[in-house]
Amino acid sequence: MSDSFAASPIRNLHEDVLSTLEAFDAFAAPVAGAVLYSSRWRATSLPRNLRAASAASALGLSSLDDARRRYTHNDEEDEPTATDRYLQAYFAARRHMKETLSDLGNFEEGDNYGAFVAAVALQRLDSGFRAAHILYRLGLNIEGDTISRQILEQIAWALEASRLGTPEEIEKVSASYSISALKKLIPGIGPLYGALSEIAHAGLEQHREHVELDPDDRGRIVVARGRLATSALILLRLADAWVAVCEYTQRDIVGTFRALASRDDLRLLQDRPFLAESQRLVQQIENLETEARAS
Repeated sequence: MSDSFAASPIRNLHEDVLSTLEAFDAFAAPVAGAVLYSSRWRATSLPRNLRAASAASALGLSSLDDARRRYTHNDEEDEPTATDRYLQAYFAARRHMKETLSDLGNFEEGDNYGAFVAAVALQRLDSGFRAAHILYRLGLNIEGDTISRQILEQIAWALEASRLGTPEEIEKVSASYSISALKKLIPGIGPLYGALSEIAHAGLEQHREHVELDPDDRGRIVVARGRLATSALILLRLADAWVAVCEYTQRDIVGTFRALASRDDLRLLQDRPFLAESQRLVQQIENLETEARAS
């Protein structure tokens, strides 16, 4: 694709914050709140140093070395958790998309306008995937599902827009109505869209699921709830759909087909490797979540 739509190589604070939120570790601060840092620093001295600084600030200590010695310890390597496996699934989804994107050629002057617009729409969804993932990681599943539904509609919109040739025609394309075209390309995507739509238009049943009784039989609203296997499955299926539509709409410049049969045979492969990888990752998360509930 045109370099004008490539991600900027210049790093900035905004990108660093997003990168940290994509994969973070955290610990509770002594007074209030929490300290977050990138999981990429887990095996370094940073986590212990941050804990020491937090303790020193809360206790009014002047020596960080003293706080580190008295109030912190080296973390031992723990067994992988459901959260760790969920992060693996998320990054597997993102990697699948990036490999497809990096394998595309460039548009040439006079190429199909609809395909170009579809390419822009698909690349813009990078922020949507990151947003849905961060919400899922925080347990804000209704909000994450709502964004996932929007992602699915935009993938469908890109598919429909790619078949048109003028701005006037594309302006009339409806994202929600385009789901019908996506269902034809990806059988089985309809139930996912239906489930996400029920959450986006939450009614009595969805709100009832977020009310529970405390020990004194008083009702309380549960804002965040762990549901990592389901969230991972949604993101993996969205990535699978994204790649399929990217290959379909950009077939003239695709180098390697991973989801569709070929440039001349645009049928979805039933035995595409990403499906097997997705099933394995989701099963691992389910097993760890079951173990955590039982303990």
